[in-house]
Amino acid sequence: MVCVIEGERVTPLRPFSVTSRFVAGTNRHDRCDLQIEDTHGRRFALRGLVVSYVPLRHRAQGRETVFLGQAMTAFTLDGRTTLGLSEYFDAESECPGLIAHSEHDACAVD
Repeated sequence: MVCVIEGERVTPLRPFSVTSRFVAGTNRHDRCDLQIEDTHGRRFALRGLVVSYVPLRHRAQGRETVFLGQAMTAFTLDGRTTLGLSEYFDAESECPGLIAHSEHDACAVD
């Protein structure tokens, strides 16, 4: 379950959106912003700035290469910041589209 935890109160979230910014010419993200709403109608905007990035690649004979981008990310909400992970799992066939998107300084929305 995706939720907001405040003290002992746990509130489920509705579907949310993630907007990601990629470093030009790469499939590496440097920012991700989340727009979320809980089941009580409260809205939250989280900004995530990548602090450190670990590029990983999974190759298996006869299979498509998969790129994993794990990033230690500083997430900020209402002036409070905490560290967490933002991670992308991209198939090789999808990366050229992401790279083309980033070359135009555009953001991808998941």
